[in-house]
Amino acid sequence: MAEQGWQPDPTGRFDERYFVRGQPTDLVRSSGEEQIDPMPLAPPLRQEPGLPPPPAPSPAPVDEADRSTSGGSRRAWLLIAAVVGALLLVGIVGAVVGDGGEEASTSTSPPRPATTDRPTTTTSSPTTTVVAEHFTRDNYERLVTNPKRYTGSTVDIVGKVFGEIEREGDLTVFQMFADPSNSGWNTAVAFRGELPFPLITGMYIRVRGTVLGDVSGTNLFGGTVKAVAVEATSIEQSDATAAASPALREVAVGASRTQHGLTITLDTVQYAAEETRVFITVTNDSGDSASFYDFNAKARRGSQQFDATFSLNDYPEVQSDILPGVTSSGVVVFDAMDPAPPTQFIFEARTMDYRLDFVPYVFDVPGA
Repeated sequence: MAEQGWQPDPTGRFDERYFVRGQPTDLVRSSGEEQIDPMPLAPPLRQEPGLPPPPAPSPAPVDEADRSTSGGSRRAWLLIAAVVGALLLVGIVGAVVGDGGEEASTSTSPPRPATTDRPTTTTSSPTTTVVAEHFTRDNYERLVTNPKRYTGSTVDIVGKVFGEIEREGDLTVFQMFADPSNSGWNTAVAFRGELPFPLITGMYIRVRGTVLGDVSGTNLFGGTVKAVAVEATSIEQSDATAAASPALREVAVGASRTQHGLTITLDTVQYAAEETRVFITVTNDSGDSASFYDFNAKARRGSQQFDATFSLNDYPEVQSDILPGVTSSGVVVFDAMDPAPPTQFIFEARTMDYRLDFVPYVFDVPGA
């Protein structure tokens, strides 16, 4: 079984070094005091008999802002740095960004030989807060470009968990994409205490917490990876709709159409820059099973027609086969539309009683 947690430091420079799945990280401790010490590129030289051992390196300097950080928060940041660094080494992190935090595509060149280029991590300890803000989906991109500048700011963001989830004592550390549709805005999160639910990869969660700074490094493909470091004060389960791109215009419709006990309710329409999201609910109060197929949905503006499109964003979908007495809700996605003009949305559904006639369910949404 791969080494995990605190193990004797293989370099001999400290008492212990933190391991993640057999990989030594840069997090070390001696006499209970933790700090960051990058692993050497090559194994330490063999100690010659009769010669004194080389002195242990001096602890990294700590600035005044670092001293003002609570011990718990600093430990959370140290563990984030160590775990993210280890994940980079085994190639788990998939978000590759360029200098300055701008996103770039993943290199397709083969990994460099481990004997000449060991992937390394660079950590940035918390610094004095320059600007204190509250970050949500609307302004999170600004935080991603320079996390250190906003150390101490608060966040309230929904993201999709990816990679491995690590635990050390009462700390849980994981990574998530705060912009899941683009696999972007990599965020490393540390949560202290018992999780309110089992946390698994691919889950959408809402994180509220405080910015600790950032962690960055080089992955096995030579790309620079950077993540916002956040200490979470609360974690809640969520879904993909809460992580969707902001709506340029949102219309609360709340209109229903019923035929033979089968009702479709158009709840909300969100016009976003990348897509149009239509939230609907289908209720089957008939005595038979019913069918609803979102790919039959259409939108009309004058002589222009829009067909429903397939989305990779994990939005909830209305079930295609709905039993009697069942209600199912979901999102039907269309291409981006100008948010101002009026729109007519058309859906098709019917029960399995083919003696009954059904016509399309039509909803008119007014313009801005």
